[in-house]
Amino acid sequence: MANTTDKLRVLHILLGGTPRYRRYVTQLVLAIGRLEDAPAAMALCDENPALERRAQAIRMPVELMPPPEGYLAARAAAAQARLAARTFAPHLVHAHGLHAAYPAAAAAREALRAGTPCTLLVSSERPDLSGPWWARRALRCARCIGLISAPQPGQTAPAEIVHIEPGLDPRDFGGGIDLGIVMSELQLNPYTLHFGMVADLEDESCGAELFLAAAEQVLKRIPEVEFAIAGEGPLRPELEQRAHAAGILGSVRFVGARADIERFYAAMDVLVVPSLSTAFPWALAEGLAAQVHILASDLPEHRAVVPPQANVEFLPPGDVSALARRILEIVRTPMDDDTEYAEVDAQSPTGPTLARIEGSFKAYEISGDELVEIEPEGEKASPRREVLRRFNIARAAADHVSLYRRLVGQP
Repeated sequence: MANTTDKLRVLHILLGGTPRYRRYVTQLVLAIGRLEDAPAAMALCDENPALERRAQAIRMPVELMPPPEGYLAARAAAAQARLAARTFAPHLVHAHGLHAAYPAAAAAREALRAGTPCTLLVSSERPDLSGPWWARRALRCARCIGLISAPQPGQTAPAEIVHIEPGLDPRDFGGGIDLGIVMSELQLNPYTLHFGMVADLEDESCGAELFLAAAEQVLKRIPEVEFAIAGEGPLRPELEQRAHAAGILGSVRFVGARADIERFYAAMDVLVVPSLSTAFPWALAEGLAAQVHILASDLPEHRAVVPPQANVEFLPPGDVSALARRILEIVRTPMDDDTEYAEVDAQSPTGPTLARIEGSFKAYEISGDELVEIEPEGEKASPRREVLRRFNIARAAADHVSLYRRLVGQP
């Protein structure tokens, strides 16, 4: 137990993880540092320009570690973590991701040997806690395991499991985006409809193959429609080859992983979330915050995120035909929301197709670090506002600090 008169010291270790999870833990560590009662902190991470740049504002030292590319790299990271623990003397070491568990356990043991009571917290983006054997073994040293999604029924672990819902930064979804510039950046035709997908392209569970198959069916009937996939991963080359073989590569844009993903959402008329399985559905939550019409596979994890009255349609998971039919219905029948679509005559640079006509604007106000949409009096909070209140990065940061203090025995 830490001395209650000492300022809490936390060593953050960020290694590996999917691009979206890395973005979240970077925002989380920075949000923790901005809290009024923020603990003293130090961070060790593999290449992370955003954290290195922005940590200066909260006076948090950051040291680079080797990327998690195997057991030898993990041992090198552990040696660096032990050195940091000797100099920083943390009360708690927080491993953000299972790849960080091994060096984090080494740091916690080193702090204990040096005479500082120290606790290990390991967070995971995957509820099944899958990872390399050395990371799983390090979990035995953890006092607590934090999950961003609900634990699996009957799940057991070598330590206490705590579920802390992740957060979005409302300032990322504040509007003010020039659609003309975004369309040009993404090389999209501004005179047609755009159906987008955002995912870490790690394996078939993301649903990208289904999205591509549905796009092929739609483009055979209405070739003017455009599709876009934002994300990186080992699946991308195979998807590009399939699109090329099907002759639709010109109508399907692969834009990679984007740090400014909110600009991608703004350019999409419809977001498709075709996941076959998921831990936390980042794209669904972000699409709700961006107020995009959404077609999502009907999974319990998806329904758990969606508030009442949200502009989300659920489709059978893995059903390419159902997804293609619904997209065709949307193209042929304009959606009843703030965006209208109208036929464009042959004077359009691309010939007869569908045009986007911008709808009404939203009003916003700034409240501390939170961007809040102004709601008319007497009306219920919008789905967007409900999502940003529930999944808020400042709330997630405060919840983590409360957990830190409980684990080390500080009030």
